[in-house]
Amino acid sequence: MPVKPAALAALVSLSSAGCSLLAPTCLAQQERHYDEPETARIEAGETIVLRRSYDTRGSQNDIGIDWSGRLDGTTLEAFVTRADCETGPEPQATFTSTCRVIARGGSSGSVNITNMIITHGRGNPEVLGNPPEFKIWLYGDPAKATSYTLRQSSFYGPDC
Repeated sequence: MPVKPAALAALVSLSSAGCSLLAPTCLAQQERHYDEPETARIEAGETIVLRRSYDTRGSQNDIGIDWSGRLDGTTLEAFVTRADCETGPEPQATFTSTCRVIARGGSSGSVNITNMIITHGRGNPEVLGNPPEFKIWLYGDPAKATSYTLRQSSFYGPDC
């Protein structure tokens, strides 16, 4: 039985729209891996530096950040640098600087940024070294302590 051109066009159209008639959908091709969340306390005016490994299963790692008092004006600043940075983040640094800011989160003026995206390899510049690692620099509110939670995950796949 011959296939009519209109039926063939409809089938191709539906398949390319992600309806999974002939191939996996865009969302089905995505992979996300989650690490255990880390919750801790940062005192008023304190700086905490955390060294982390980059999960190479993904083309990007996301660091979710939340903190108590976020909606009431308590501040927490977060910056990501290369692991070999020893002096702290330099927002105006050049691309090749070890202390340039790779990602920023937390309080930024009147905005609270709750996700930081870090890329390395798989089509992105390899800036984190071998093995790929980075540092998260946390700066506590100048007037009050707060609890924070960090959630690291990796993502790989098409952007749908």
